[in-house]
Amino acid sequence: MRKIRKDPNRILIALKNGALLVFNLARKRVEFQTEAGHAETVFDLEFCPSNKDLIASCSYDGTVRVWEASNMKLVQINDTLKNTPLNKEEKHIIYSLSWHPMESKIALVGNHGYILIFDCLKNKLLASY
Repeated sequence: MRKIRKDPNRILIALKNGALLVFNLARKRVEFQTEAGHAETVFDLEFCPSNKDLIASCSYDGTVRVWEASNMKLVQINDTLKNTPLNKEEKHIIYSLSWHPMESKIALVGNHGYILIFDCLKNKLLASY
């Protein structure tokens, strides 16, 4: 669960079925919800600072998913095992993500200790450390 910075009455919540929703605390109701997305537990989710219509979520399933907040539709799935230093690993869990403040780049940290930088709208690995 994460509070939305510009609106303290709204919180972003990850559900067990891999879906995301926005709940309005003042109105005591769900404003919108995505379809089921991740196959496993969602560990982190965050609005894009440069485009408030985009939300990214990361999961035990090793993917980062990007959603449009206006219609809660899935825009992009980023599979962190493909074309990365982890492609020979059996499993990659993504625990945390952080958007670049001005671009569609995202930094990811997972269970293997790598930091991966993705252009999350193009599903392109830019760097790994």
